[in-house]
Amino acid sequence: MGDLATGIPGPWYDRNPVITPSSLALAVGFCAVPVFAQNPGPKHVLMIGIDGVRSDAVRAAFTPALDGLVAQGAVTWDAVAGGGIMPADPTRQATSSGPGWSSILTGVWVDRHGVASNGGFSSGNFNAYPHFFARVRNTFPAAVLSSIVQWHPINDSLLAPYPGLADFLINTAGSGQAVRNAVVTHLQNEDPHALFVHFDDVDHAGHASGYSPQNSAYISAIEDTDAHIGAVLAALQARPSYASEDWQIIVTTDHGGLHTSHGGHSPHERRIWMIVQGGAAVPGVYTPGPGHTAATRTALDHLGVPFDPSWNLADAIPFVVPQQAASRPHPLPDEEHCSHSGLLDWVGAVNAVSYDVFLAEHPLLSAGDLLGSTSATTIDPGQLDQYTTYYWRVDSVTPLTTHQGPVWSFTTTGEMLDGLVVHLNLQGDAIDESGHGNGGTLVGNPFYTLGRVGLGLDLDGNGDFVSLGNPADLDFGAQTDFSVSLWVRTNGWPSDPSFLANKNWNSGGNVGWLIAGDYDGGHWQWNLRGAAASRLDFDLVAYIGDGAWHHMAVTHDRDGLALFYADGECLGGIPILGQGDLDAGLATALGQDGTLTYSSDAPCVFDELRIYRRVLGTHEVEALAQANQPEPFGTRYCTPLSNSTGDVARIIALGSPQVANGNLIFAATGMPATQPGLFFFGPATANAIFGHGIRCVGGSLKRFLPPTFANSVGTGLYTVDFSMAPAATEILAGSTLHFQLWYRDPAAGPPGYNGSDAVTITFQ
Repeated sequence: MGDLATGIPGPWYDRNPVITPSSLALAVGFCAVPVFAQNPGPKHVLMIGIDGVRSDAVRAAFTPALDGLVAQGAVTWDAVAGGGIMPADPTRQATSSGPGWSSILTGVWVDRHGVASNGGFSSGNFNAYPHFFARVRNTFPAAVLSSIVQWHPINDSLLAPYPGLADFLINTAGSGQAVRNAVVTHLQNEDPHALFVHFDDVDHAGHASGYSPQNSAYISAIEDTDAHIGAVLAALQARPSYASEDWQIIVTTDHGGLHTSHGGHSPHERRIWMIVQGGAAVPGVYTPGPGHTAATRTALDHLGVPFDPSWNLADAIPFVVPQQAASRPHPLPDEEHCSHSGLLDWVGAVNAVSYDVFLAEHPLLSAGDLLGSTSATTIDPGQLDQYTTYYWRVDSVTPLTTHQGPVWSFTTTGEMLDGLVVHLNLQGDAIDESGHGNGGTLVGNPFYTLGRVGLGLDLDGNGDFVSLGNPADLDFGAQTDFSVSLWVRTNGWPSDPSFLANKNWNSGGNVGWLIAGDYDGGHWQWNLRGAAASRLDFDLVAYIGDGAWHHMAVTHDRDGLALFYADGECLGGIPILGQGDLDAGLATALGQDGTLTYSSDAPCVFDELRIYRRVLGTHEVEALAQANQPEPFGTRYCTPLSNSTGDVARIIALGSPQVANGNLIFAATGMPATQPGLFFFGPATANAIFGHGIRCVGGSLKRFLPPTFANSVGTGLYTVDFSMAPAATEILAGSTLHFQLWYRDPAAGPPGYNGSDAVTITFQ
């Protein structure tokens, strides 16, 4: 990290005497375990830490040294910094260097090591949860342990206060070149069994000009550090005894970064990487990855240090080392918000020839819950119910016995479109893309300009706003969960303008909810008051007055928490249980409050407004904040007629109109739940009676088979296969075609079917 690199350089190295096991236990305060040997013998570990390297950036850089380790070893590009994602999780910690290196080198999160910030590094709970060198020393008293770091607080806080844990403590001068020189010299002259090396230049570059794979200075710092690592590996392999030494190399980072800083919980700050080469590590690419706490557990396993559960390490098993039981499941244990379709997978067990997989909606799994047996490390569970918690277990079958695995769980959501009742993509209009007809009315003189995705709506602060009216879909009553998601770009504002609201903002004590600009002219705030309780506020949520695009989201679990997200990062929550009815009979408005007469306007560009009648999960908010959801395209035409649900069915073309990309998806919203439908197309438009609706497509009609089925909230999806008819022969570059959905609606009475609106696409 280097933000607090204030340690005073000592001599080129400080040699601490090797002390006896008895004096060591007194000095450090960790429990004794049986001593099996004086040193780990041929086992050696080189752990390299590179400060502040994002996963996407290290993959974009030219890194032949790291690439060589990846080619021969195991890697994950989806490891985790920052502990738990949810604010209430006790392991959640800042993505900063003090907490990060504490976790990497002790194997535990902040709830145990106690380092919540860089300023708290020196007061960590390192007697109870020491540097992994302590575990090695207690098992192998004669092991040679060395730490060479560019950011001195690592040595000064984790090792120097505990004499005897390290034989060599080397605080280098402030450059990666100095680290490289010290490590090369050390490997030429000493025989370390465990060597930790820290490089800091990449983090300096991120702070100076930005943590981004598009930042050439940041990429250059990664490439320079890789060259230093290449020299270190060359020195390692040049050791006269290298052929008889069993080296395991572990490389990881303490955090990523966003813009020119870090410390938060955005994906770019949390998503990191880890490489393990040598020893028992099984080569391959692994996803998802562990927390970077796994570095300690992995090093100890290779060195032959017996694992003691009383250490309370965050990782009971080392990374990518075969175990008797299956491990590292995906979805992650207790993960929420995963899709209700997709594969279950795990890391295999040693000597396993097959796996018995059990799945049920209860944790007491038995033989009757067998999903299937497989020789692979993945299985398809089939279509799962939405919004349901599932429990599953993988038993490893070996030639001699069966090892029962632990029970894991996950909770499904639905499709991203589920529960979506407003989607204004603002591509030159205020049409509601959700299919629920909740479009907006533009007031004043707003205009369209460059948005976060395509176009955005510019409200200049002079009476411009969008009214969504007061439809039933936006009446959340006393119990309905809801979420809002919105992109905004602004240079600040006077007073406290309303960004999105259904209430009278003349007083925060009025009934309703609101997202607004705070009085400081740069942060946004949230306010809510139900008819049965007092007002609630969450002020100064995040700074957005810098002229850049920012993503705002709030999820409202009516019997739980309102959670606040900025640029994908969950910043906190407030209990909202018992608030009561939130509807005051006013409009919901963008750039105004519910009265449509509030005096303070919002000079902002808005884009991609989404409102859901459900709670979005953390991963869903992260996806929206990355703006990587497929956006609609094509020209919509034809006004559909309502069906038995009271909604109209709309179709949305997602992906791209480029045939070569082969990524066309049709989504339908507003269908009757669980009913089948067929997407079809033709070369002409039409306007004819069609059951309870209108047929909008004419000419020689072609159908996509098999039919799609609406889920429980009326959403259906169909992925077009361009390698098969009719797409292969009809959807060609340069063709203009018209698409619609036919769907069954038996509740409407004979003839029992209806049609959606239609979309015209010119393919490229």
